[in-house]
Amino acid sequence: MKSIVRHGIKRVAPLLWHMYLKKRRKLGSFGATITISFDLDYPEDYDRLPYLLDILESYNLKGSFAVIGKFIEMYPALHNKIIENDHEIINHSYSHPDGYFVRNKYFNKLSKSEIKEEIEKMHNVCKEILEYEPLGFRTPHFGELNSKKVYEVLEELGYMYSSSTNLTSTQSYGLPYYPSMKDFRKRGYPHFNIVELPLFSCPEHFFSVFDTWHCYRTKAHAKEGEFTKLFIKTIEIAKKYKIYVNLYFDPRDLNKEFEESLECIDVKVLRSCDVVTKLSINF
Repeated sequence: MKSIVRHGIKRVAPLLWHMYLKKRRKLGSFGATITISFDLDYPEDYDRLPYLLDILESYNLKGSFAVIGKFIEMYPALHNKIIENDHEIINHSYSHPDGYFVRNKYFNKLSKSEIKEEIEKMHNVCKEILEYEPLGFRTPHFGELNSKKVYEVLEELGYMYSSSTNLTSTQSYGLPYYPSMKDFRKRGYPHFNIVELPLFSCPEHFFSVFDTWHCYRTKAHAKEGEFTKLFIKTIEIAKKYKIYVNLYFDPRDLNKEFEESLECIDVKVLRSCDVVTKLSINF
């Protein structure tokens, strides 16, 4: 049944993207720009991290790494290497509920005080061990577990941005936006003073995030060459519509195709923090 639904979405995806990006273009040009971000959620991600850092350095690319506080405590040297290479660290909570360290406990079911403790504790660990203070946050399991409480906490803690929502679940047409206090998936006034940087969708499956989980773990694009093909298509969309594209991948799933994809980048690449600080005039 899933394969039938996926095939159907793939057939109508070109029309959905045309309608979507046509509306997005009316909001103004952002300029062809991408962010490449990574979630470090499991020890296997750290096994691949030295390779990933070397690859990014060879192409002179800077990325954003969503990091868990407990892993900073376990692997301080690897996180220092991220900073030394001028990449960004994103707060990804202290323990990442329903992940490697904590099972059957969901981020959106935590109280506001518990959410604040998760974010604040990671921030303090990062500051004390790495002498680095994150400016942005990514909700564990992002879109599925994001909530208004997250924005309230981030605003209280003085954060600049969140990167937790799939672009098709917002009404900003994928542009960075200030979430409405009434409905955090919409733009509007009054709004939170936190900028949301929505994650880009798969060019062929409109409602799925274009990430390695979707491509490889669900086997939606596991055939050789498909990942690179989609990556190139994403870059072409950014150039054609002069838009910002926010990408994220899991290091443990990266292979030779990722390296081949980086060779095709011919647009501006900025870290998430740079997008917020340098291009804020476009919000």
